[in-house]
Amino acid sequence: MAFSGIIPWAGTAASARRVAVLIFSALMVSAVFVGGTQSSTGCITLISIATFGYSGALANLLAIPGDVLPKRAIASTWGFASMGAGFGGMILSLITGWLVDHFSFQLVFLLFGLIPLPAAWLVWTLPRTAEVGQTS
Repeated sequence: MAFSGIIPWAGTAASARRVAVLIFSALMVSAVFVGGTQSSTGCITLISIATFGYSGALANLLAIPGDVLPKRAIASTWGFASMGAGFGGMILSLITGWLVDHFSFQLVFLLFGLIPLPAAWLVWTLPRTAEVGQTS
């Protein structure tokens, strides 16, 4: 509910989280420009902005089930999400290594900056269920 106070025009907590995911995902796009930056300070700044966006988006994505699902389904949802994150991390490490070996880090940063866009779109297009505590 904290975000509904920070983003009052978003309405419910789940809607505010969707707005936050969109904002944080937009920050992640800064990674696209890392490959073209000549200074180390610029690279570190862009990577820091993208990492901040990743952390904010992830925190809000993991909080959405608590806003929209009944209590009995939250633990299972978080369990599956955590399992998926673990497997995704393993696979992403392998893919990143392969991309760097065959291409360059520029492609990795490009993908890191572009993948959040369809992910944020998915969050916005997921069916909206009644929030916990609301009556239909």
